[in-house]
Amino acid sequence: DTPRSFDTPIPSPPTRSAEPTAAAAASSTQIGTTGSISNVSGAWTLATRVESSSLARFKGLQLGYQMQLEQNGDRVTGVGRKVAENGSAIRSRAQTPVSVNGTINGDRLTLNFTERGARRPTRGKFDLLLDETGTLRGRFTSTAARSSGTVEAQRVQ
Repeated sequence: DTPRSFDTPIPSPPTRSAEPTAAAAASSTQIGTTGSISNVSGAWTLATRVESSSLARFKGLQLGYQMQLEQNGDRVTGVGRKVAENGSAIRSRAQTPVSVNGTINGDRLTLNFTERGARRPTRGKFDLLLDETGTLRGRFTSTAARSSGTVEAQRVQ
């Protein structure tokens, strides 16, 4: 450091760009200037809770999933697996694979899913809206006992 005289102006601190860096865009859900989703690529956890089902034993069932999403424009694809049931981890052999594909339209992410269960595939849809915290919340429907309920997706940090 060289000594500074009192009449030498002190440089202004660098200004931060309002634009997210590539690293920030890759590591967090970005909310566009119009409240739209601009980046969902990365690792996510999804939590579902069954509110309605043709089988009484499914009501209240909570399932947890780990997903890896990839966004290309407004198209989203992904793969993952079911990892929890009613708050308890599922042993690795019982973790059924899940694939998703869908679209982003503004602040809405719609994903069609297929879960390859031991007996048969289950199909359904996640319909999610982005909130101000970057969490995706919404509803799901499934062919498994004609189930439906709530879903919440959070980015893995």
